[in-house]
Amino acid sequence: MNSESNGQTEFKVVMVGTVKPDLERFHEELMKQGKGEVFLQVLRNLNDRLRKDPRGFGERLYRLPALKLVVYQAIMIPLVVTYGVHDDLPIVFVNVAKLLSNTT
Repeated sequence: MNSESNGQTEFKVVMVGTVKPDLERFHEELMKQGKGEVFLQVLRNLNDRLRKDPRGFGERLYRLPALKLVVYQAIMIPLVVTYGVHDDLPIVFVNVAKLLSNTT
């Protein structure tokens, strides 16, 4: 459920489609490079930003009026995520997660 922290609504973050398995795969790849812990910290920071301020975090791309969503894209190295924020409900839908190339 959504909770409030300091009078501010927290958003529920929902991973859509293949996002969760993609993130797990990225973590496995980066663990082999010795960067697994850093990646997990990035995921924690990303989740925190999406829960607390998704509209202020990413770059606004476009609206989907029929779904009442505004779509954003954000980079938190080594990830790029695309997500939608509902107009009326405190829900964030993450629908794309990509690993940036050359994250050495």
